[in-house]
Order: sequence, then structure tokens, then C-alpha cells
Amino acid sequence: MGKFILWVVVSVMVMNTWGSLGCLEEERIALLHLKSHITNNTYGNSLVSWVDDKRSDCCKWSRVTCSNIMKRVVELDLYSVRDERVGNWYINATVFLPFKHLNSLYLSENNLAGAIENGGFDKLSKLHDLKVLGLSYNNLDRNIFSSLNHLLSLKKLYLDGNPLDSPPNKSGQERLSGLSNLETLSMSSTKIEDNNVLSVLTRFYVPLWTDLKDFISLKDLRISSNKFQSFGPIKDGEEPQKLEMLSLSFNRFNKSIFQSLKRLPSLKYICLSENDIRGRLHIHDIYSSSNLEALYLDRNYIEGFDTFASLSDGGRQTKLETLGLANNRLNNNIFKSLKGFSSLKFLYLIENDFHGPLQIQDINGLNNLVDIDLSYSVFEDFENTTSPSELGVSSRDINNNSHLKWHLNNITCNMSKLLQLLTTLPSIKSLSLQNNNITSLDAIHALRNISNLKSCFLTTLTYTRTFFKVLDQ
Repeated sequence: MGKFILWVVVSVMVMNTWGSLGCLEEERIALLHLKSHITNNTYGNSLVSWVDDKRSDCCKWSRVTCSNIMKRVVELDLYSVRDERVGNWYINATVFLPFKHLNSLYLSENNLAGAIENGGFDKLSKLHDLKVLGLSYNNLDRNIFSSLNHLLSLKKLYLDGNPLDSPPNKSGQERLSGLSNLETLSMSSTKIEDNNVLSVLTRFYVPLWTDLKDFISLKDLRISSNKFQSFGPIKDGEEPQKLEMLSLSFNRFNKSIFQSLKRLPSLKYICLSENDIRGRLHIHDIYSSSNLEALYLDRNYIEGFDTFASLSDGGRQTKLETLGLANNRLNNNIFKSLKGFSSLKFLYLIENDFHGPLQIQDINGLNNLVDIDLSYSVFEDFENTTSPSELGVSSRDINNNSHLKWHLNNITCNMSKLLQLLTTLPSIKSLSLQNNNITSLDAIHALRNISNLKSCFLTTLTYTRTFFKVLDQ
């Protein structure tokens, strides 16, 4: 036992000694070599602390992070270190090999256009701890994929803003593959010409099916602002079981995309804003994604939802809490068709053109709703066919769930009638009516009758329940 305690004490003394000495000499020299490789034309003074002085602790240099105990370099944040006027940078990736414990490497915005001969990113495969590689907003073309496919330890890869639009060659090496540990892949704004998402993410693309077994760990896929039109067929048994977040905004998807999304069972977040989704959608397609919590469909051409009695009556359960439908072509029946989403909490319907009377009681029927935004919309009329007695025993009141926030900024409607009908909704806790030219005291007096209202926003002023009490005096 005594020898064991002595060994522990000696080990702690050695580690403390290493910590007091700062970074390793070999890595300090390697950092200086890296600085010279980046050339002397750095961006501003971003690497001014990297000095050839043995008394200088390189763990305290800017853009360098070391481990706490061993003082090994574990992160290099070389974001935008080169002056863009120097032109393209062809890297020699071997300059990073001395950093054997490197975990994260960020090289975004450096006019990086490729690598010198025998200096490609495949050399980084010797860094077994490398988990994060950031290459966004450079000038890399699609040929970079063949090098990246060797980095089997990667968990996060960022390629946003690179011109990955070079035509595929016959070898198939221009596709990402083999990255079985990858959890996050971000390739937004890359100008990829492929119509099919999965034709970029597989070793060999076969039109009838797609093999996704290389991406068994993928949780987060971001491919917004490209030209994709379809996700691609997924082979039975090869569905990514861990994919939770999917960002597909600013592409060319139509509503057939939901057929592909059914094959992704773990999805929790989907963004399909700014696509070509037109007409009416089937709520059944959304229900098929049973774990979905947030869905954004803003800025499409959606006219409404088709539902079934079993869904509208709450016959099925869903986890969907957030639904974004801003700037579409929705009509006044939208709330009836959304009753099937029993867990819905946040509903965004900004900038729509509702036709016909809007049934207020349909909104109140969404029992778990806590935030609804109808700003910048046009309403022809409002109706509430629910009797006061029915309102008094509404499910929202029974559950003491009177905390609804309403946003009705910059709307076009009969404001007097709207204010009158709002007083029949006891669930409203916060109300925003900014930029609607509500200036009369009569209108403000009407709002005091909303029994649970705690705050009200009119233009730049905020009125509270205390203010309404003052008006009563």
C-alpha cells in the first residue's frame, strides 16, 4: 500500500511539472513551422503571438488550445488567418501530423483550394483523435471527397460555402463514403448540381436503391441552399437509425419529399423552408415521422392540410411541438386540420392570406398551444360560435393551461370585431398588437376583459394587468 501511495504522489508531481513547463517543445516548433506554411501573409495580426521564443508558452498563443494536464495541442482554430489578397492556398496537410492529440481543426475562410502533391487531407488519417474538421467557405471542389473519405475518426465535418459543383467522374470517388463515425455533416450553399441528396453520400450510386450503411452514426445533416429535388430511395434495412436533425431549406423539394422522410424513423427536427412544396399536404405523412418535434415549412406554396377523422379526433399521438407555416397560402380551415397535433405548442402562421371567417374557437381547441403568431396576415372576418358557457368549461381552463401568447402585429382585419372576440378567450396571457393603429381608450378598455391577460404590446408601449386596473379607477 505504501509503494502505491508513493507512486501516486510521484505521478502527480510529474504531471504538475509538465503543467508548469507549458507546451511541448516539439509542438511549439511545429506551430512555428505551420505559421510559415500559412505564409507570412496572415490576416491582420491573427498569429502575432506565435513567436520563436522558448520562454513563450504556446498553449497561451491565440487560436491554440491545449489539454489541461498533458499540455498537448488539442484544437487549432485557424479561421480566416490568410489575407484573401494572397489568392488560393494549396495546403500540405502533413504540417498537422506533429499534433498527435489534435481533436479539432478549423480552416474556414482561407481561400483553401486543395492540397499539394502527397499533402492531401487523407494524411490526417494518422491523427486518430481528430473528431472535428471545419473547411467551410473555401474554394474546395468535389475532388476533396476522395481525401476526406480516409478520415474515419471524424464526428463533425463542415463544408459549407465551398463550390462542390464540379462534375462527378467515372471512378465514383467524388462521393463521401466510409465515414461511419460521422455524426454531423454540414454542406449548405455548395452549388452541388446533383438532384438527389443520396447520390452525394454513397460509395456507388445505383438509381434503384441507395446504400447508407456508411453513415450509421449520422445525427445531423445540413444541406440547405443547394439544388436538390429529391432525397433518394433508401434500401430496406439501410435507413439511418440515428438521424435526428435534417435541414433541407432553400432547395427544390416538392411534397413527395415526405415519402422519403418516412424512412427516417429518428427524425426530431426538419426544416423545409423555401422549397417548391405546393397545394395541400396529407397530415398522415407528418404523423409517419412519429418522433418529430419541430417542422418548418415556411415560404412555400402550401394551401392547407388534408386530414382524416381518426387524426382530427386525436386518435393518434404525435410529439410535434413546433410547426412553422409562415408565408404560405393557407386558408381559414388550417386550425381544424391541425387539431390532430395534440402536442402542438408553437405555431407560426406569419404572412398568410386567410379567406373567409376565421373561427376563433378552433384556435382555442389546440389545448397545448402556448405561442401563436399570425402577424402580417390578412383576415376577412372573425367568428366564435362557442357559447360563453362552453368557454367556461373549456379543456384549456380545466387543465389550468391559461398561458397562451398571441402575436397579431401588422395585420389587416376588422380590428374592433377582433378585440371584441379576443375578450371571449380566457386562455390569453400575452397579446402583441403592434403597428395596428390602436390608439383609442375604448379599445384598451376592451382588452382589460381578457381575464388572464398579463401583458399587452401596442406600438412601442407595454401594458400590464396593473395598468388595466388603473383604468378601472
